[in-house]
Formats: sequence, C-alpha cells, structure tokens
Amino acid sequence: MGKSWIENSLILAFLLFITGAILNFILGLGLSLFGVKGSFINDLGFLLIAYMLGFFYTRKTNQVMPKGLRLKIISLFFLIYIIITFLITYFITSAGFIVVFFLVAFASFFIIIECLVIYWIFGFVGKTYLKNMNKSIN
Repeated sequence: MGKSWIENSLILAFLLFITGAILNFILGLGLSLFGVKGSFINDLGFLLIAYMLGFFYTRKTNQVMPKGLRLKIISLFFLIYIIITFLITYFITSAGFIVVFFLVAFASFFIIIECLVIYWIFGFVGKTYLKNMNKSIN
C-alpha cells in the first residue's frame, strides 16, 4: 500500500511553502491596510502552517512526526525557499549574478534558523497533542 499524502515529504514541503506564502501575503496586506509597518510578521505564516501540518500528521497517524520525515520536509522547504528567493531577487534587481548569489547566501542563514524552528514545531505539536490525548483518556 502506498503512502498517504500526509506521509509524503514533497507534498508537505510544497504545502508548507505555498500556504505559508499565501498566509504571509494576507497577513502583510491586512496589517499594511491598518497602517502597521514592519517586517516582524514576514515568516509567521510558515510557522502557523507548520503547526497545523504537525497537528494534522499527529492526528491522522497517532504518532509524532518521525525525525527523518521532518528533516526531509525542511530540507525540501529550504531548497524551494532558496530557489524562489534567488529567482525573484535576480529578476527584480539589476544586480549581477554574483551579487544576487551572495545576497541569497546571506539570507539563507536566516532561512536555516526558520527551518530549525519549523523542525522543532513539528515535534512539539505532536508530543503535546499525544500527551493531552493520553490525559483525556485516563
């Protein structure tokens, strides 16, 4: 029997990136309409979607997301994020390839930190959900 969609790391990575980007756009647009400026909200959508995916995985499989699957998801998410960032930066700016490469390389350090937080969220949500389910059963 094949894997379900919730166990496929490629689907989960794309789902995390696409829905997180849409949520980031909606949050940023909503806040800018109210006059709130700032970049503190930039990646909140990715973290909220990671929380939801971790919850859905744990609820469907009744186990914490395995470390290998978490690592595959954040690795694919990191690659998607870097490629999209590079392409957008390269085509929007008039800077050369080398300048854009170093800008994206610098930004990747912050993306790595975000990936580590997402990795932690996947495990934290599952452990918390299972712990509360065990309490409610007893």
